[in-house]
Amino acid sequence: MMVMKRLTAVVAFAAAALAIVAAGAATAMAQDHWQDGGPPPGGTQVFNGVNPGEVVISWRAVDGANYYHIGWVAYDDYDAAAAAGRDWLDAFTSVDLANRGQTTHTVARLTPGIDYAFIVGSSGSRYGAPTWSDWATLRLAAAPDTTSGPPSPAPTPTAESAAGDRAALEALYHAADGANWRNSANWLSDAPLGEWHGVTTNSSGRVSELHFVGNLTGTIPAELGGLTNLEVLFFQNNQLTGTIPAELGNLPRLRSLDLGGNRLTGAIPPELGNLTNLETMWLFNNELTGEIPPELGNLANLQHLWLSGNQLTGEIPQSLSRLAQLTQLYIGRNQLTGCIPTGIADVQDQDFIFTAIPLCDRAAVKIAAADREALAALYEAANGAHWRHNDNWLTDAPKWYGVDIDRDGNVVRLILNDNQLRGTIPTELSSLTSLTGLSFGENQLTGVIPSELGNLANLEYLTLQYNQLTSEIPPELGNLANLESLAIDNNQLTGEIPSELGNLANLESLQIYHNRLMGEIPSELGNLANLRYLGLGDNRLTGEMPPELGNINSLGYMDLASNRLTGAIPPELGNLTNLSTLGLGYNQLTGVIPSELGNLANLRYLGLSGNQLTGAIPLELGNLIHLTTLSLEYNRLTGAIPPELGNLIHLRYWGLKGNQLTGCIPAIWQNLPNNDNDADQDLPFCE
Repeated sequence: MMVMKRLTAVVAFAAAALAIVAAGAATAMAQDHWQDGGPPPGGTQVFNGVNPGEVVISWRAVDGANYYHIGWVAYDDYDAAAAAGRDWLDAFTSVDLANRGQTTHTVARLTPGIDYAFIVGSSGSRYGAPTWSDWATLRLAAAPDTTSGPPSPAPTPTAESAAGDRAALEALYHAADGANWRNSANWLSDAPLGEWHGVTTNSSGRVSELHFVGNLTGTIPAELGGLTNLEVLFFQNNQLTGTIPAELGNLPRLRSLDLGGNRLTGAIPPELGNLTNLETMWLFNNELTGEIPPELGNLANLQHLWLSGNQLTGEIPQSLSRLAQLTQLYIGRNQLTGCIPTGIADVQDQDFIFTAIPLCDRAAVKIAAADREALAALYEAANGAHWRHNDNWLTDAPKWYGVDIDRDGNVVRLILNDNQLRGTIPTELSSLTSLTGLSFGENQLTGVIPSELGNLANLEYLTLQYNQLTSEIPPELGNLANLESLAIDNNQLTGEIPSELGNLANLESLQIYHNRLMGEIPSELGNLANLRYLGLGDNRLTGEMPPELGNINSLGYMDLASNRLTGAIPPELGNLTNLSTLGLGYNQLTGVIPSELGNLANLRYLGLSGNQLTGAIPLELGNLIHLTTLSLEYNRLTGAIPPELGNLIHLRYWGLKGNQLTGCIPAIWQNLPNNDNDADQDLPFCE
């Protein structure tokens, strides 16, 4: 019973996770109206990894997502936070991954033998509001028993080593205002160090990991350099000040150093170059100054280096080219000069576009004259002098912030998301004929989408979401034969959806929700054979749903909620066997729920509430064994609730009220944390 309660509690806070990045984001679980971001990653699964404490998370790819967010929490930590009346997010850990096509991620150094919950989110930007998957739970495999007989107690650390580790932890407590920590359980007590909150010890009783999030203020004491068995130092997103102690370079076993999201100042100690076992160094979003130490080039095992969001100056050391294992390099939002060494130019996951320095092999290549004129027109039209970042714009420098060029100086990518652009989009951008990516999301742009953008024959993605654009969607956008993603949601666009968008044969993601569009949904959208995401919700669309939408076999996400659609739900939608989300709520749909929807074997979310649907609930909906949300409230449904709905063992939210149903509610739904019992009819749960 206790295990079930804990499982229920973990599922219950899935909706709360939406507030991790964007407070107040609406809970998709309990609504038919889909809010920020694109579709959630589907098919989330977790497996024990090869090594103790390792977990492999897998998910289905989300088209149009620029970042994935992996989060996890231990049941024990969640329970402890709840018991102490603290926010459970204190126990939550997450990492952000740029979308490079990966659909798996390995988390290491977790505690073997205990229960964890994992979640995967997707978003358009690293700091955007993610759309989260369902939680997936796993009990980590226990550490292997290497004894030949009955287990013996763990070795007791020597008095000298134990005293040294204890002294270092006491120094941390006093330097980082331990008396005011949210959780300081067992600190400074006689309990074993491994029972102190945030402390993990190894089999010899020595401190091997320190984990603190949102709990620390003050400084990092030099005494931590004496924790010679330390492998993980995780102090992300606290309020630490002062400098990074050079003594941390004395930690021979350290594999992960995470001090990101604090207020640390001063230089990066060159002594960190002594950490030859280090795999991860996250120092992002601090106030660090000085140059990047060339000694970091000695870190032969380094895979992840995040230095972005500081005040670093000088050139990038050529020695970083020796980091053969490097897969992530974030250096943007600093004040670096020089050029990016050729040896790191091919790092898979990087943010070079958000720097003002070119690749060294293109340092002599300047922006082509015609493209420069187009960029100058943008600078003038969108108030470039007041952008958040406008490094090198309108200068003779080869690299401008947010601009990527090819070896001939042609602009190939223009990315200025969340950069305080105000004004209009100039027609001159249509002369950027080599452009493959144009992204101006999360700004304050006004005016129209220039029809001339339809001339950008090489464009693969166009992102103008979260602005204040008005007027109609240009039908000329239907000429963009290479376009894979069109995101123009969250604007004030009017008029009809151009039927020409049905010509975009390579389109995988169409996001035009949260506008003021009118008219019918073009049947031509049914020609989009590669479409995986269709977001038309929260507009003023009318007419019937075209049955041709049932031809899009690749579709995984369909949101048409909060419009004024009428008529019946096309039974052809039952052909969409890859669909995981179907949101049709809050329209004016009539007729019965098609039994064909029971063919949607991968469906996780079915939202039909707030319509005028009649008839009985099809028993075929009981075939949707992966369904987590069933929202049928506020219709005109009649008859008994099919007992087959009791097959929905993964259901986390259900809503039936506002109908004229009879019978009983499946007993398996009774203990779900998110439910909407039809109290006005007082329907009982089945025996």
